[in-house]
Amino acid sequence: MKIFTKVLWLLLVFMISQIWTFIMGFTMASSVLTNTPYDPNLLTEFIITASAIASIYLTWLIAKAAQIPLPKLKGWTVKDFAVVLGMTILTRVLVRVGIFSLQNMDIKSTANDAVLANMFTNFSFPLLFIIVAICGPILEEWTFRAGIIGYLFEKYPIIGVIISSLIFGAMHIPTNLISWGIYGGIGLVYSLVYYKTKRLELVMAMHILHNAAATFNL
Repeated sequence: MKIFTKVLWLLLVFMISQIWTFIMGFTMASSVLTNTPYDPNLLTEFIITASAIASIYLTWLIAKAAQIPLPKLKGWTVKDFAVVLGMTILTRVLVRVGIFSLQNMDIKSTANDAVLANMFTNFSFPLLFIIVAICGPILEEWTFRAGIIGYLFEKYPIIGVIISSLIFGAMHIPTNLISWGIYGGIGLVYSLVYYKTKRLELVMAMHILHNAAATFNL
């Protein structure tokens, strides 16, 4: 019964983390139906961004009630910053190698990147940055690392690492072994860091830096 309750709490966290995507999907419906580029007005962009920010607060409330691990902002050391920077460089290199390999196969980008490009091409950059580089990573790490490894599989963390990495990879729409390697590999890096440190804030920071670098095409 306890496992079933944990699954329900985790599903709630995941649903809350996707509120902004549901709202964005609703606003994109007419563009999809008419096969025209998605071009939201500023009010729509603000509503989507506000929903992503609100999701972080709601996730914090749910996590606190369910006793899902919370990030801790105090107590950072020089070693912590070095680990975050080093792992971010590692994941960016992994992406670059993966994209280079795809391009050698005449594939321009991953399906995940293509979807994001379609969603955010006409989005205001500051709001895009807030959603993609800040809100998205925080919400994903709360679900995949704290939720799966630190909560659902608290007593079997290795199983949690494997499942977390696989689901994280699958959520990023892999279409071949290389794209599986990119996103599954990134998920594995974050999962292993969380497994070794039990510190949600470290993997959140890594993911934020990674996505921030991606938005600047670094």
